Amino acid sequence: MNSKKINPYYFAGVVFGVILIFIQFFFNRSLWLDESQLGLNILNRNYAQLLQPLDYNQAAPIGFLLIEKTLLLVFGNSEMALRLLPLISFLVAIPVLFAVAKKLFADELLAVAVITAFCFTYSVFYYANETKQYMVDVAMGLTIIYATLHFNFSNKKHYFLYALLGCMAIVLSNISIITLSCSGLFVFYHQVVKNKKWQLFFCWAAWAIVFGSYYFLFVKGHPVQAYMLHFWRRAFMPLNPLSTDFFDFVVKTTTETFGLLFGLNKLFFIPFGFYLIGIVAAIQQKKWQLLYFVLCPVLLHLIISAGKFYPFSGRLILYLVPAFLITIIGGLDFLVRWLGKKIFLVKKEFIFIPIVFLPFTYLLAYPLTREEIRPATAYLQAHQKTDDLIFIYHWAYDPFDFYNRANHFNFTNTTIIGDRNTEHPEKYDSVLQSLNGRVWLLFSSLNLSADCNEEKYTIHYLQHHEATILNTQKFKGATLYLLQTTSHQSANSR
Repeated sequence: MNSKKINPYYFAGVVFGVILIFIQFFFNRSLWLDESQLGLNILNRNYAQLLQPLDYNQAAPIGFLLIEKTLLLVFGNSEMALRLLPLISFLVAIPVLFAVAKKLFADELLAVAVITAFCFTYSVFYYANETKQYMVDVAMGLTIIYATLHFNFSNKKHYFLYALLGCMAIVLSNISIITLSCSGLFVFYHQVVKNKKWQLFFCWAAWAIVFGSYYFLFVKGHPVQAYMLHFWRRAFMPLNPLSTDFFDFVVKTTTETFGLLFGLNKLFFIPFGFYLIGIVAAIQQKKWQLLYFVLCPVLLHLIISAGKFYPFSGRLILYLVPAFLITIIGGLDFLVRWLGKKIFLVKKEFIFIPIVFLPFTYLLAYPLTREEIRPATAYLQAHQKTDDLIFIYHWAYDPFDFYNRANHFNFTNTTIIGDRNTEHPEKYDSVLQSLNGRVWLLFSSLNLSADCNEEKYTIHYLQHHEATILNTQKFKGATLYLLQTTSHQSANSR
């Protein structure tokens, strides 16, 4: 093991990454559609009601929901209160990942490289400031692996803590069962098979009881299951490895995993190449423990996805980013060592060179925004008149509703909510014909892949029927219009 202490300046990248994430947190972007739907469930329900299936086709771990509710009650109905738990999870993950990487590599410099890349990775940066459970998945998965590698199972206190940690993970993270299964198998081999420590069955019995109870109470027969199976239908691994569907799944999963998660898109082959080198290097160097912890969760998740129990895609595999990064850094280290033998000037610290480019995948648009409904709604409240009508595009309504219910704004105007007519926009016509006088129209979360742009259709239709645009305000991901309409029919309101 390399026991030489490294220069603290190597942690500068980690500090920079943390500062970037704190700036993003306090920038306080608006909740977008998916966040607002989960936020409405947390805002509108009490603790007992959060144990029931959620509205808006949302699903989240019960422990996560209860903590989020507590944070709202303590800190108020704000975006930052909702995003505080993901931020804390990110901060917890950094030192835990450092300890895990240091243990697996037996090299502190490589561990620093891993956490630097972690702080700079686009998906980590984004979900550290997102009202979703995925950063909690990361923190819980890493904590389980840390405990597996560092706990002294001869100490009765440690295996009680191990049992407790697993039980907590099950209610805080739906995906933790994968990490628990891999870690449990590792402990079984090293502590039971090799050292005959049968008392560890207490841990697995506790995990099984909690998981079984949680599954039958909150997962089995969940009403959103059919929707989720359809929504993620392309994220389940086909069973036939010789089929074209299997080939398409491998290509799609590889490009998305190493393209979208790292923010590199078409350059996905760069991290994927280092990932493959990292696996080969670990095999060559006989780092079997490292290989086990970076590959076992991936393979187990793929098997589970083949059974259509949990999709393998995007944010649902965010918890695997540390495993990918450890493997990639191992590949970089292998390549730098090989180059160092050929070129004298190449030093081990060169592994940081490609890492420093990772933030450029999002810094050009920093701080990140998505759908700025809040400033659009603030402008609307500041400039509305008492008799104005408000027409809200159907996907814009949930963020609007969250801010209204959270007492950020207070609208008493007649409000019309557009129905979902993406495939048949002509069905809007009867509602649009009924608009009379000054009308505000709010759009966001447009389905840009649809054949018809509903925003353009609506504005064009109204202009064609002699409406006049008095004001247009554009925000990132949202647009607000003020029109003077000429119809004298009464408006249908909700």
